[in-house]
Amino acid sequence: MSTTDENSRTVVLLHGYGVRGSFWRYLKPVLETRFDTVHTPDLEMSSLDTLITSTSSYCRELAHRSGHRLILVGHSLGGVLAALMAQELGHECVDRVVIVAAPYGKQHTSKLGTAVIRFLIRFRLIPDRLARLRFFSNNSPAERQKALFADAVPESAELQNMLFAPVWFHTEKLHGPLSVPSLVIASEFDKVVPCAQTLELAEVLRSQTRIFSAHEQVAHDDFAAAPELIQLTADIVYSFANGTR
Repeated sequence: MSTTDENSRTVVLLHGYGVRGSFWRYLKPVLETRFDTVHTPDLEMSSLDTLITSTSSYCRELAHRSGHRLILVGHSLGGVLAALMAQELGHECVDRVVIVAAPYGKQHTSKLGTAVIRFLIRFRLIPDRLARLRFFSNNSPAERQKALFADAVPESAELQNMLFAPVWFHTEKLHGPLSVPSLVIASEFDKVVPCAQTLELAEVLRSQTRIFSAHEQVAHDDFAAAPELIQLTADIVYSFANGTR
């Protein structure tokens, strides 16, 4: 299988929890001006095992069908998947990995706080406006925030439980540096996935890092909605794909 080059590159955008491929509606067309092909699959989220095995099959088949190794870009849980795919499939199918705002390690929440949040999420009792304040900053236009939240979907009980486990499921699955180049992007302003967790993942993977400082106010989902940040993210991915970072 040939490596990626200037004329034939395939990017796969892996979405996270509670969303599907439409999460990338604003980033995809920007990346398509820089790459040959950009795929935004709806991942199979019925269970954790299904999610991992189906994503692996999808990436392997796409790499062989296209004849080129993939550039995987994953956000949040999608970033975890990107790392797992790179570890499992290696150089045969994956060229580079970009991981955005993905968690790792232990979660530090009280039992009472966890119980309350689980109840609110299970019965979808958190008003969209309040939830958006956690996921977005003013960098993302309100109409884009509303559009992405309108596409949100409830996940299975198994995946809901995964959110509140004391240790993230992949902490024992990822073993040391990846065999392909990797870049981890994180924000100190992220209220959903603490920057420290993402940096811990970067340390385990021995990844390059791009950290947005708190004063830049880059929230968790701004990467998929904020116009200026989308352009910058596309530039970062393009630069990394070309080996210039």
